[in-house]
Amino acid sequence: MRQTQRGALLLYVIAAVVVFSVLAGTMAAHFSLSTRASAHYDCQKAARLMAESGIRYATSNLRAATNSADLTARVNALNGQTFWMADGSSFALTAVAGGQGYIVTSTGSSPCAGDATITAGLTRDFAVAVGGEGIISFADGDLSGFEAVPGSEGTETVKIINDTSNPANSSVELGGGTIKDNFGALWYGGGKGDCVNGNCTLGNGVRAYFEFQFNSGSDGDGFIFSLISAETNTRSVGGDTSMGELMGYGGTGWDGKGLVPPKIGLEFDIYPNECSSTLCSPGSRCDSTYDHIAFVLWGDEAGVSGTCSDKKSKRRYDDNRHGAGTLGSTSVPKNAKSGETGFYTRSSNNWMQNGGSFRLRYELTRQTTPASDGNYCYELRAWLQSTSLTMPAGMDDVTKDYAPAPDIQQVFYLSPALHAQFDHFYFGWTEGTGAAMQLATLRKFALDFKPALPAQSIPRSSNLRAHWSMRAVSGSTVQDIVGSRSGTAYGSYDWVPGTGCPDCSALRLYGSNSDYVQVSDTGGSSLDLTSAGTIAAWIYIPDASSLNSYAGLVHKGASGDFSDEVYSLQLWPTRRLTLAVITSAGTSYQVISADSIPAQGWHHVAGTWGSGGMRVFIDGVMNGQDGASPTARTNNASLQVGAQIVPSWRYSNSYPFNGIIDEVMLYNVELNAAEIETLYKNSPWGQGE
Repeated sequence: MRQTQRGALLLYVIAAVVVFSVLAGTMAAHFSLSTRASAHYDCQKAARLMAESGIRYATSNLRAATNSADLTARVNALNGQTFWMADGSSFALTAVAGGQGYIVTSTGSSPCAGDATITAGLTRDFAVAVGGEGIISFADGDLSGFEAVPGSEGTETVKIINDTSNPANSSVELGGGTIKDNFGALWYGGGKGDCVNGNCTLGNGVRAYFEFQFNSGSDGDGFIFSLISAETNTRSVGGDTSMGELMGYGGTGWDGKGLVPPKIGLEFDIYPNECSSTLCSPGSRCDSTYDHIAFVLWGDEAGVSGTCSDKKSKRRYDDNRHGAGTLGSTSVPKNAKSGETGFYTRSSNNWMQNGGSFRLRYELTRQTTPASDGNYCYELRAWLQSTSLTMPAGMDDVTKDYAPAPDIQQVFYLSPALHAQFDHFYFGWTEGTGAAMQLATLRKFALDFKPALPAQSIPRSSNLRAHWSMRAVSGSTVQDIVGSRSGTAYGSYDWVPGTGCPDCSALRLYGSNSDYVQVSDTGGSSLDLTSAGTIAAWIYIPDASSLNSYAGLVHKGASGDFSDEVYSLQLWPTRRLTLAVITSAGTSYQVISADSIPAQGWHHVAGTWGSGGMRVFIDGVMNGQDGASPTARTNNASLQVGAQIVPSWRYSNSYPFNGIIDEVMLYNVELNAAEIETLYKNSPWGQGE
């Protein structure tokens, strides 16, 4: 006998939290009681949404199980329950053993004036594994869960080739090959992993892999791998037949709305466009570079107003315009443009459309813990390789993060409101082309959901004197997030993706003598480390051949003759890590690492001194030591990050660092080996090592 529960406050709160976190805005905007009273069709939609909410609630409840016994208890508790909303809508659940482990059926009900109550049902087959999200993969037959969305030419521009006898051979064709002036989309609409009808929980992000190839005759505009908010969108499509460069991602599409923010795209663009100020006409993408891939978001929003001549909103027409948006904004983050880390190209013009088949690895890390200013960090990385080359180990393994340095990367932050709108998402591809034709084939797609990210742990926080987290994203101020010793960046520099999420940007310095961060030491003693100290940082060396000898990482002292030097962590020739401590008598003590630090990869570096002697660490492991226990002298000389001295007419060589630096920390104690290892493993780059 089904147990019906009405008016129970606890159940109402639980159900309301789950249901309205999924449907926030959707039912209010589209399925109000008055709407349902006048439209039977809308009642059917509302009933289906209630059924989806029941599946979502069951998913959330069952995935919280900690062991098999707990899982069984939760299945039994759900079976036969009905949850009611204040307006009379409800969903009823049954949960029984079967299928891959257990089968949940949700029946949604919605009242309609003048009609009998409308119902809709959904059934979900869950795997038994506790906490497993499930990989969505063409090779596992999941292409059957994808749906082509009509654009200007119906579904002809998107062709699903589902080989049910050998799913690994399944593929998708975008563009039609013989059709001009078209746009279309392909969205996942299945129920695998933590997805219901394609509406998936984003959580801490995703990893994806696929292979693609443009037909050699293609000269169209390209396609975009897209993640769009499920709260603000349906599985629709953007696009405009007169502007193929929108690629179905920008523009208002056939429904006059298009795809609205928040959304994230990785575009594969094979046609150059100039930078016309007229957003509504061809030639306004600001990507005069030929073949390229790049991250795109959603343009300027409030900075764009008015309509095109056909009354379509201009606001959707800069969504994939490179450079649109604002660097550092949490509401309209900037689209990457040529020369930035989120934009990748090669020297030949047509390397992608005429270059054969490619492998693409994609990772989105989404922080669910806010940064120090309350906003949420999103980190994008992608790797691209020709399939003619040997595949590196792990490139197609979406169950783990991929370790090599990415070809393109971008970090941006979202406000709490926009972050919440991205709790659930749809994913797929959009495409478009104008006067030319294109055909792009996708194969071997797989996507997995990232698990919860490890909590950060900062050893001995009371002894942490300064922490330059490099989270600024824009501007010249380099904030000390634990003290009052903020620095100023000079010369040529950029804010790029870093390691210390949720504050996960970093500072890129280019090795000029004028490129460095200066921290003043007038007043106070926070930069005095004396008889014991620890200097730590994350660094990335892009090119070993361009690295300056004796490059300064963290150096207290500004004089060119080093007469005021106090302590220094630097890179000696062949990239060996060196720690120097200078006493009040002017005696310098040094320790040098046994190994060189490799280029093209993130590495954690640290130097310590105290009663245990002097030691240097690379990636959490001691790599050099000396028995000396010096006491560093004290003075009010400034501290430099990314150089050793302040350049002047007399001393032009500042021994600058050419690379990326992040998470610089100073302690007035000697951290032990276990604490250094904790600092290393505190970053996503150090996890699992």
